[in-house]
Amino acid sequence: FSSGATGLSCFHCNSWDINNALDPYDIYCSSSTYTGEPEYVDGDTYICEIIVYANGDVLRGWALKSSSISDGTCEHWDYNGYNTRCYCSSDDCNRHLCEDCDGITTASTSAATTTTGVTTQTTSKPTTTHHAPSGSLICNYCQSWQEGGQDNPYSPECINSNYQGISQEVNSEEYICETLVYENGDVKRGWTIKSSSISSGQCDHWDYNGHNTKCYCDTDYCNSELCEYCDGATSPKPPITNTPSTPPTPDPSKGLTCYSCNGCSVVDEHTHTSQSTDYVTCTTSLLYTSGVVLRGGSSVSRDDGDCQDNGSMFMCYCTHDFCNDAGF
Repeated sequence: FSSGATGLSCFHCNSWDINNALDPYDIYCSSSTYTGEPEYVDGDTYICEIIVYANGDVLRGWALKSSSISDGTCEHWDYNGYNTRCYCSSDDCNRHLCEDCDGITTASTSAATTTTGVTTQTTSKPTTTHHAPSGSLICNYCQSWQEGGQDNPYSPECINSNYQGISQEVNSEEYICETLVYENGDVKRGWTIKSSSISSGQCDHWDYNGHNTKCYCDTDYCNSELCEYCDGATSPKPPITNTPSTPPTPDPSKGLTCYSCNGCSVVDEHTHTSQSTDYVTCTTSLLYTSGVVLRGGSSVSRDDGDCQDNGSMFMCYCTHDFCNDAGF
């Protein structure tokens, strides 16, 4: 879903990284009563989330529902300090800062605050980036389907037991590998943030378009199987091929519309999009270390067609709706 659609309405922002192509940067994201532009997701599949880091940075978005999380669930993990994540399931519910969770950290005083509808911005800004994989755990990283958008790199072999293909190195102190096996046989492999509610060998199940299974492990390449040890795990089947079509015409009054996805070397009519009046450019980025392609919207102003290479990532900017559709 994209902004302007129907479904569960969740706020989506990060407070520290202006060049983040997946989670839009907003200096006001760490406000305790955030009032930015929400995005709409499928409420049967996703739940809104807030992550408050030890240094005060904040990330807002949504997570896949599972048996281990529900409305009001709180999770904590130690990495560069004590961090908190909480979940909620009503429209625009992730505007706060997990105040109901025990041991919650305080949002950074360097971020923006909101008082009686008047927003005040201070001069300093956060500098820590939390999500750059840089550790010693190697997880398989793929998904077996193309239709519906690509969060992870597409690999038809992803459905195989004992998968040996695309992988990614992540920080073992912050992440744990995971495998998702869907009722229709599709498979997705990657990693998720460690928390007190998940551990190696754990299985989660959730019902959406059938009975689905997710399992976790914490050794190199461990997520190569199909959660066979979990009760009720499903069997895979070949993915469905996709037929592309022309994207819909967006409402210009709601801002620039960009493709927004992770691991999407190509786009189609099902690729996730994001629309915001804060966007002035759409971006396409190639990570050299993994070959992963990221697409999203940005508040950074650049000339149409401008590209930058910082040695670890190649990023290009464009300035009209759906313009970040170039393939790699």
